[in-house]
Amino acid sequence: MKRLKFKWMVAAMVAIVMAVSAPAMAFAQATETQSGTITVTGAASVRVRADIARLTIGIEIQDADSSVALESLFNRTAAITAALREAGIPESAIETRGHSVWQPNDHPWFEGPDVERFMYLASSSMRITITDVNRVDRIMDIALESGATSIWDVNFSVLDTRAHYLQALERAVRNARGRADVIANAMDVTIIGVESVVEDRWTSFGGDFAPATGAADGAMRMEQEVFFASPREMTGGVTPLEVEITAWVSVTYRIQ
Repeated sequence: MKRLKFKWMVAAMVAIVMAVSAPAMAFAQATETQSGTITVTGAASVRVRADIARLTIGIEIQDADSSVALESLFNRTAAITAALREAGIPESAIETRGHSVWQPNDHPWFEGPDVERFMYLASSSMRITITDVNRVDRIMDIALESGATSIWDVNFSVLDTRAHYLQALERAVRNARGRADVIANAMDVTIIGVESVVEDRWTSFGGDFAPATGAADGAMRMEQEVFFASPREMTGGVTPLEVEITAWVSVTYRIQ
């Protein structure tokens, strides 16, 4: 009789444990379902017309006397600077990037009609910032007329991209959600929230992408290089370009 009562007690305890455990198991299964995620990327771009230009002016002087070559270089640099100032370029927008004088006689790539043997070559470069992009052609002409021997590294920039970037960012987020909705519908699941978002910035130059560095709020400087040439190789004018500002996000959504 005691053994029979004991067996009933054990059976009752097992039933109670199973009854208590069943909701917990169901809750665990539901939690596992809710922890599923979908990760998608979204991107959007905004094209902005350049509002500033930069270019580099090169000056080269040859002379048999190194001191004469260097003095001529200083005079030529001063003449170009004066002409640019008269054209409205402020002193703060004219950066001289050093002077050098040397003998290129031992370097075969300097041998030719443009470089005489046993001559000293004095050279210098100036970086010019132009805030009116429609005057780039004229500023280049002034530099060449004043004695510049080469112009290169011409590029157009957008100084303040914050508003444009935020517009692209908003579109990128919407693009990501649209992609996620398509995937969720195909999988017959429901998006219930956002797990994480990763943001990045890119600038596109003719199909090539490169990270755009700058402040976290999107106030970045973006540039597009136009060409590298000497005056003899330049043909046609320089047209202000557009810069493409692209926002990119990776979003992980929670699903059930």
